[in-house]
Amino acid sequence: MILDIIKRNVTEYLQKNELALKIVDAVVGYFYTIVVTEDENGEKYIGLNITPSFEISDIAERRNNPKFYPSLQEEIELVTSESWIERSLALATINSLSQKLLRFQQVNNTTEWIIRKLYDISASKVAIIGNMPPIVNELDKYFLAYTFDKKLCGKVMSESLEKRILPQIDAVIMSGAVIINESIDEILKYSSNSRLNLIIGPSAQLHPMFVKGLKINYLGSTAIVNNKEEAIRLLKIGYTRGIFYDSNYSVQYFVPTDGSFITNIEQ
Repeated sequence: MILDIIKRNVTEYLQKNELALKIVDAVVGYFYTIVVTEDENGEKYIGLNITPSFEISDIAERRNNPKFYPSLQEEIELVTSESWIERSLALATINSLSQKLLRFQQVNNTTEWIIRKLYDISASKVAIIGNMPPIVNELDKYFLAYTFDKKLCGKVMSESLEKRILPQIDAVIMSGAVIINESIDEILKYSSNSRLNLIIGPSAQLHPMFVKGLKINYLGSTAIVNNKEEAIRLLKIGYTRGIFYDSNYSVQYFVPTDGSFITNIEQ
């Protein structure tokens, strides 16, 4: 499953590369889980992950007594935990590590970038996994777009129909939530004819080398690169979208997973 692959790849990387990176802050917010790491130069890296509020069981979480470890390696081990809170913190930690390692090219308009890529492969049928209204509304103008989500509203379709429709799809655009809930495994299985697979959103901050072995073409996300201390304070009180789409704090980017990238430490 995807979290097992990510854990294995991250663990292998850390075994081969010594990084002076420590966890200095963490919060499980209503919308997003946030983990902040700091390197030996005092530079902070903000890792994000959607808090899996649909999945969190109060009874299970109380029984499991969720833990949070100050050690990067110990925390990453929890990414396959049965506790949703533990795995959310662990994935945000991996995303924070990824933010240190990534070197990316900023894009000015995420939706326009996606549309260009869809035209490059002559796509006609597109699946959007996770309702993202701004992207859905724009793609509806140019393609036959199917949107799937747990929460049904408007044109959003039930996730139970994915196995019937995905085999017909030319491209799949997935919310980063598919990582933590591991629905991506089944999505990729049924969308075997897709020629373009993207994971996007704040939760998709993973370095491409951590998802090697998966049929993913691009990861698109948000990097908080400016005014980090203020951004952290605002994120803690739930001011998320205001941070993600404000150039005073963050930039939007895409990275390919085909190996045509390098990490920051390779510069």
